[in-house]
Amino acid sequence: MKTLLLLFALLFCQVPTDNNCKEFYEKNLPEEIYGKVTDKKEEADYYRIKIDDSIQKKEIEVVLLKNKTGKEIFDFLQKESYVKKRKGSLSLSALTPMKNGGGFNGQRFPDLCK
Repeated sequence: MKTLLLLFALLFCQVPTDNNCKEFYEKNLPEEIYGKVTDKKEEADYYRIKIDDSIQKKEIEVVLLKNKTGKEIFDFLQKESYVKKRKGSLSLSALTPMKNGGGFNGQRFPDLCK
């Protein structure tokens, strides 16, 4: 019985694969995002980004899969970066302040499932 419960738990606790990556983001990403990064944290299975969202007028948490694009986004973003996601899209755009204070570096991440 314990083996069956363990197997059941493992089936429902697996990290999403490429096959259901799109479904994961459709379920977990807000429809629109526009705001400033307040914190970011790497966990065992995900990257978590906290954003002070001006559309929803509250702090939201964006969960990214630990795939190639998730890592690129996590590495690119820093506190005070701006993140934008358009309604109906599964891509993100980001502006990160340059270290010398002279503007922003911008990058678009068109496919979150790579």
